[in-house]
Amino acid sequence: MGLKQHKPTQNLSFSPGDTFTFSDVTHKVLLYRHAGLSTQDDAMSFSVSDGISMATTVVQVMVLGEAGDGPQRDPAATLSLEVGEKSSTVIRRSHLAYTDNTSPDDQIHIQLVSVPMYGILTRTYSQQEPQELREYSSFTQEDINLHRIRYITSLETGSQPVTDIFHFVVHDEDNNRLDNQMCTITITSTPRQPPVVTVQGGIKVQEGGRVLLSTNHITVSDVQTPSTDLQVWLVSPPKYGFIENTNRGEEQIGKIRKVI
Repeated sequence: MGLKQHKPTQNLSFSPGDTFTFSDVTHKVLLYRHAGLSTQDDAMSFSVSDGISMATTVVQVMVLGEAGDGPQRDPAATLSLEVGEKSSTVIRRSHLAYTDNTSPDDQIHIQLVSVPMYGILTRTYSQQEPQELREYSSFTQEDINLHRIRYITSLETGSQPVTDIFHFVVHDEDNNRLDNQMCTITITSTPRQPPVVTVQGGIKVQEGGRVLLSTNHITVSDVQTPSTDLQVWLVSPPKYGFIENTNRGEEQIGKIRKVI
């Protein structure tokens, strides 16, 4: 098994650390060749860089053997899904699906061999609390069809997506098995929105007088931060006056005015 770069005069096999450009993909010069030594599914991982940041993904290769009894992966299922950071998603048939010539979906069992590192899998029956699925827990293809299986993560990814995986085996009611199966989860970052500042209108003050600044003049909001936790910096002080914090002592006011 291996990835090769096909050129008119030669085929170059890739080794870990070798690179190619996306134009090689668009020009269809990359070839995956199966060695024919195993019917197990294959996988390969790639890192993509723009010179500043890098993202990594896993590509699954489904090896199609001769038709026969036992569970087989549904070609329409990607064995992968995406979820935003600190959120959850239902695992659907388009993500994970297996078929069997002799067993109905409620008799196609998916048994976890390893669980995700950055999240959890749960199963929920109607009117019941979600049940966390651990190593060697099982669920059925029917559970997936009925949207009972969910992936939940509380991870904050920062600026780069994070890849999570879980491994499993699939068996039917006759104990025909399909080993070494894997599902990949990409946890994506949520773009942070800056605070919103709204100025209600100009401030009027008598010459030599003072006026309290309130939400009648300026309002701020942020979808990810309570308004009480927002901090305001004075960037450009007024030219013919100054700002006082009347909640603090005179010494503090002096310090603020000096910083300004």
